[in-house]
Amino acid sequence: MPYNGDNHISIIYLSALIISLTITSIIIAIQIKKNLRGTKINIKKSTIFLIYYILIVSYLIYNSFSIGVPLTYLIPYGMIVILSGYYSYWYSKKNLSFWKDSDNNLYVKGGLLIYLIYITVLVVRIAINLVFIGYQEVNFTESGNIVIINHPLVHMGFKTRIISLIFTDLLITIGIGMLIGRYARVIEHRHVKNKGRIA
Repeated sequence: MPYNGDNHISIIYLSALIISLTITSIIIAIQIKKNLRGTKINIKKSTIFLIYYILIVSYLIYNSFSIGVPLTYLIPYGMIVILSGYYSYWYSKKNLSFWKDSDNNLYVKGGLLIYLIYITVLVVRIAINLVFIGYQEVNFTESGNIVIINHPLVHMGFKTRIISLIFTDLLITIGIGMLIGRYARVIEHRHVKNKGRIA
């Protein structure tokens, strides 16, 4: 039976897709558990996680632009981040609860919907990235130019691929905007509490 490299590659990346979704499911379970019981506010840790989430989204959107999504979509993406961030901030003011323990440590609870939206759209975007974009092969031409070739698991028309990427990019910009809005609300509350304590 002849060796089929494409089938071998498809199996590898299908396995990667399953593993990625499994890891993300574990993250969902951990976030839900923490959100339900409340977590101690740690600005440094929260900032690191937020930057990490932003980097993931930035990388995925960069992939979209490298495949053919017009750069002009940066404008609506940016507007969606701002609008969803504002809505999330407003939503967090009504749905986040804060309290202090006996050691004067500040805790926060609530905003579960924000995490669920972000993680859900991220899972969808990662799945589309693996299935319709696949892995990238980097080659060099004789003149020294770099050529990137995508090897998707499922082949589809260029226009359909671009539309699916734009749609999911819009979703993940909503998700990251909502995380930023929640983060801003937590920072604001902590700043107000610290200012009141100093006063």
